[in-house]
Amino acid sequence: MGVIGRRGNEVIRLVDLNKHNYMGYLNLKVQPEQEQHVSPNVFTMAQFAFEDRAKLWGIAAGEEPVGLAMLRVMDASDEFSGTVGLKIVDQPFLGRLMIAAASQGRGYGRLALNQICSWAEQLPDADRIYVTHTEGQGNPGTFYERCGFRSLGRHLGGELLRCREFKSEATPIKER
Repeated sequence: MGVIGRRGNEVIRLVDLNKHNYMGYLNLKVQPEQEQHVSPNVFTMAQFAFEDRAKLWGIAAGEEPVGLAMLRVMDASDEFSGTVGLKIVDQPFLGRLMIAAASQGRGYGRLALNQICSWAEQLPDADRIYVTHTEGQGNPGTFYERCGFRSLGRHLGGELLRCREFKSEATPIKER
């Protein structure tokens, strides 16, 4: 995807992962108190291998791996496609966003998320993007709120569901 921003002289990029660069992203870890809120990158990479409509990016500061993100497009065969009252089929879903512990607080997550949302908005039929997160101390809910995601007051797969609408003509989703 390329350059998503700068921090001083440092170029921040979303990087397509491949057999030559994935190892640098494989072992990135979040803060110990955040481990309950995000799956390890090895799990994310394995999950991506079985997704038909998904995109996986490394997040790099200069040449240094600092994070990982995965986006998938929900389809009718998805386990959550029949969720009552939600337009979820053919909508992008942020399946993972993590920034390594040593790289947090520098704006990398916000830059990556905003670029991913811009990319997802260009997908056919996409008028919103979904994300879920666990609850409890240290959860990423406040981060997602600051990035324009609002709680839908519902849970999906045991996690709190949030949505960011792209277009003003999107059918608004009512909170419960």
